[in-house]
Amino acid sequence: VGPLDIGEHSYAFHFHTTPMLQVNTRTHTSRRILRCTTRVAMPPSWAPFKDSRAQICAELGHPVEFAERHDVPEGTEEWDEVLRLWPFAATMPTSTVIRIERVQNASLWQRYTQQLALRGNEKLLWHGTRNTSPEVRLPARPAVRACRA
Repeated sequence: VGPLDIGEHSYAFHFHTTPMLQVNTRTHTSRRILRCTTRVAMPPSWAPFKDSRAQICAELGHPVEFAERHDVPEGTEEWDEVLRLWPFAATMPTSTVIRIERVQNASLWQRYTQQLALRGNEKLLWHGTRNTSPEVRLPARPAVRACRA
C-alpha cells in the first residue's frame, strides 16, 4: 500500500508484518494497527439480505458497506414498537401509517453495537421521506459518524 498523506504527515502501512504497523514516513514513529475481531450478530428481526454476497459477509461477521430496504410487516413486534415509540399523536394526529421500512446495513450495525458497548447510551432517530424516494437519500456508501447525545 502506498503512502497516505494527511495534512503535513505521510504514513506508510505495513499489513504483511506481525504486528501490522502504521509508520510516519518523516519521523519513522510507528504504531500498531488494531483490528476489531468481534463478531456481531445481526438483529433477529432482520430479513435475509437480497444480495447473497452481503448476506454471506454478514453471517461470517465481516459485513460490507451495503444497505437494503425491507418492509416491516404490520402486526409484528417491530411494527408495534415503532408505532409506540414514534409520537404520531403529537406530530401527525390525522395521519395513518400504511408502511414502515427498515434500512439494513450490516456494517453500520456492527459499528453501532461496538459504539453502544463503549458508550452505553443511545437515542432513537426516526426519519420520514414524504414523497421523496428513499434511494435518493440513501447513498451507495453512507457516511458513518459516531455521535454523542
